[in-house]
Amino acid sequence: MEITVLIPAFNEELNIKETLKDVVAVLDTLNLKSYEIIVIDDHSTDDTFDRVVSFNNPRVECIRLSNRRGSHIAMRAGLSEARGKAVFGMAADGQDDPATLGLMLAQWQKGYQVVWACRQSRQLERLSYRFITALFYNFLAFCCKYSKEEKELMNKADFFLLDRLVVDALNACRENQTAVFGLILWGGFKQTSIEYTRKSRRSGQSKWNFKKRVSLAKDWILAFSALPVHLVFLMGVWIAILAAIYLFWTLINAGHWSLIGTVFFMGGLQLAAIGVVGEYMWCALKETRSRPLYFIEQRSGSALK
Repeated sequence: MEITVLIPAFNEELNIKETLKDVVAVLDTLNLKSYEIIVIDDHSTDDTFDRVVSFNNPRVECIRLSNRRGSHIAMRAGLSEARGKAVFGMAADGQDDPATLGLMLAQWQKGYQVVWACRQSRQLERLSYRFITALFYNFLAFCCKYSKEEKELMNKADFFLLDRLVVDALNACRENQTAVFGLILWGGFKQTSIEYTRKSRRSGQSKWNFKKRVSLAKDWILAFSALPVHLVFLMGVWIAILAAIYLFWTLINAGHWSLIGTVFFMGGLQLAAIGVVGEYMWCALKETRSRPLYFIEQRSGSALK
């Protein structure tokens, strides 16, 4: 299989057929020997799965997850199923432009193992939305110690093309609490990017709300940074130091220990102790995550394996 296209979808019955038409039209112009398109239905409550089946194209497959796991886990389910030498991942709502695939394949053929598609601008988005997005990626960059270039990449990247070597490396990572983009950055390999103009959503509302962004940020930080544990530890140490100074001051000036100072001192020591234990729990947690990421509830006829 030369190319695999992965399309995670949740409640996209109004968009998925048009997206598939666009993808097939682009792939047919590239003179590929073989390709496959895998739609990963993230346990939709509408007819997304049936719409894909009714598309009636032997090169289009659909797998349905047994419960909703989120777009990142759905993408990882697709990566496990992909057979292509190169794997192209995009959204189902029509905003990601499949016409960029030709440019991304050209970069892949030059030897790049990861090719990002980055939007040219966010100027069409609301100012408040751009502010929250910038804050989100600045915070991620700070926690995960990303370079300026990596931060800019994450702020603009929407979809990607991966070499088979990268796909196999990602499939070897089985932790549950993670982010696909974060895994790709963490994995390294030879990376580049192209720019494209992001389209408007065909219909419906985006499911990518504030709550999901916060959840992604939490998973991303816990998967790739120990900063929260370090901060708790340092906070405990500084509280203990300040409390000790206060106790010494009250002893000199009042001639007795302050109960409040003692409470703060012991509280600081406890936070520091929790931070130390957290360091070890963090290391252990990274080694013991072995729960399956997902279960497949149903497959389309062409996806039966």
